[in-house]
Parts: sequence; C-alpha cells; structure tokens
Amino acid sequence: MREEVPAKFHINNNQVYWYKHLVRKADAKTFIKLNNIYGKDSMHVFYRELEIEGADTQSFVALTERYGKDKNHVYYEGYKIEGIDVARVELFPFQTLNKKYFQNYKDVGLEVLENQAILFEFVDRFIRDQHNLYYTGSILSKKIKSSTAEFIGLLFNPTFFLIKDDKNIYFYNEGSETTKKISDDPEHFEVLSEEYFRDSKIVMSLNLREAIKDVDSFQCLGGCWGKDLNTVYYRGKKIHKSDSIFFQLINDDYAKDDYRVYFRDMIIPEADVKSFTAHGLSGKDHQHIYKKGKIIKDADPKTYTELTCGYGKDQHHVFFGFEIINEADPETFITIKSGAGVDKNNVFVNGKIDNNLKSNSNFLNNSLKNYLHLEKYWFSK
Repeated sequence: MREEVPAKFHINNNQVYWYKHLVRKADAKTFIKLNNIYGKDSMHVFYRELEIEGADTQSFVALTERYGKDKNHVYYEGYKIEGIDVARVELFPFQTLNKKYFQNYKDVGLEVLENQAILFEFVDRFIRDQHNLYYTGSILSKKIKSSTAEFIGLLFNPTFFLIKDDKNIYFYNEGSETTKKISDDPEHFEVLSEEYFRDSKIVMSLNLREAIKDVDSFQCLGGCWGKDLNTVYYRGKKIHKSDSIFFQLINDDYAKDDYRVYFRDMIIPEADVKSFTAHGLSGKDHQHIYKKGKIIKDADPKTYTELTCGYGKDQHHVFFGFEIINEADPETFITIKSGAGVDKNNVFVNGKIDNNLKSNSNFLNNSLKNYLHLEKYWFSK
C-alpha cells in the first residue's frame, strides 16, 4: 500500500511538521503557513523545518518559494542576503524580457509588495535592487549597471547567460562564476542561435574563442556550425581547408564540402565525400564505418548496424566502441535498456562477458526481464 505523503506544512498532535520533519520551536497555536517553504509563528520564522535565526516574525513575508524578506533583510532559501535595500522593493514585470530564451522560467507578473516602489527584479533565482544584480543570493557583477540590466538570453548550455545594461553585453558562466563583457554595442546585439550571437562589429560563439569579423556574410547553419563568405566554423573555431561555398551539413556532428568530410572541427581524411552518410555520432561510406570521425577497423559498411550503449554489429562481428568482441555472436546479439548486450550464450557489460549472468541461466530467464528491462529476446534453452 502506498504511504500517503503529508502536506508540506501541517500540524499533527499539536506539533508543526514540514513533510515528515518536526519543525522544532514552532508554536502550533500561532503557526502560519506562508507558502510551501516558508512559515512563521508569533516568535520565529522557518524555512522548511529550520528556524531562520534573527528574522523578524512580525514583518516577514514570503516572496516566492526561494526568497523571503522582513523589515531588515532579504533571504534566499533561508539565508540572509547582504546589501539589498529592503525598504524599497517590488517585483519586476517579466513580460519585458525575452521569453524565447527564458522558456524554463515562470512569468512572475507585476506585484508591488507592501506599497513600496523601486525596481527589485525577480526572475526565478535572479533579482536586483538599485545597487546590484544578484544571482542565487550573491552579487553577479558590480560592473553591470543594475538600474538598466536585463536578462536577454538563456543559452543552449543552461549554465550560460547573456545580460545587458545600457552600455554593454555580458556573458555569465555559472560553472566558473565569471562574468565577461563581450560587447559594447547593446543596441545592435542579437542572438542568432543557441551557439552564435553578434553586434554590428563581430560575431561571437558560445565558447568566446575568436571573434568572427565578417558580420554581414555570416550564416548559422544549424547546431554549432556557421560560415561566412570565406570560412566555416564549428563552435567558433575555424575549419581550415573547408570550402564555404559548397559546404553542407549532414547532421549536427558531420558535414562535407566537395572535397572533404568533417566530424565537428576535424577533417576525416579517409572518408569518401560522394558515398558518405551519417546517423548521430556514426557515419559510413562505401569503404568504412566511422564513430566520432574515426574508422572502426574491420567493420563491414554493407551490413553494419549501430546499436545502443556503444555497441554495433555487422554480419561477422560485434563491436563495443572500436573493439571487436570476439566472444559475441552477431546473429543473436542485441542490446537492452540497462546498457548490457546479450547473445545466445552470454551477457556483456561494457563489452566484456559478465560471468555472473548467462543467457540460458534461470536467473536471466526469471530476473533479467525485470531488473535490466529486457524488451524482446528469445532465450536459448
């Protein structure tokens, strides 16, 4: 029987709980649930089951599931944020932002808190007051002019953001917690794709490697590819010897021109341009099978089939990555959801026989279907 999960804040036997956790010090008689995360009684304020020490219970309000404030401070997930002028705070209208690149964020609308009136931008984890821009409770960068700052792009990598003020465009990398100025031309700044953006002077890629100066002729080709009149780029890196005029994409990872085949920014010297095709990270021509642009030796392009989890097979061999699995039977070999491979004799994990599991064993017959989510296979007796 499924156990019933209690409401996030609830009272049981005159005690306050958050889920199943006892909220110590909470007075059940005066406790008020502010939202699913914040609550308070006549003496204390709580974030989940934890007391927020020093918070003023009389003035404390919950702003969202992450933020709250009292007359003295703003709090992020129960922790005090220093440096915000609490006396002049309101939510900022989300509809002025570029929703295309903020599709994972909620529209918070326009709401004035306690009749106070100066901008306090609040978009999920992002807020601002008249002094600074904040991200997850910390000042994002003092270089950014808070009063005119806007979030203009949530890029393909969810840890990368574009921000602008009235003078500059900034690139923020959450992983390294760095903010870099990338343009001083916000009026003409434009996001071209998930990989490329430009102003009136240069085109830039997500990795900020090298500025592309031929702005007028630059085109996004799809994925991480782009080109101008003379050069082809992958993630902003020049692909030397490529022919921009005859260049065409095969998929997001492979491309070709009249003379060469490319895997991302790498030339595949052995590949035959006319017969080359690709699916995902695998490719083939009339002579070879390729994985990530490299030849799988001894693979037969006429009969090779790409399987899941790094496996492939032709009529003669089974492969894991670039290696032949000598013990595997290509006629009966399949892969299953767990990432294992199975033939009539053995179970393979990461390309090697797992001696604890045999295809004709009672364990495999009775347990593998459930434990490894086997879809279809005829077990040999």
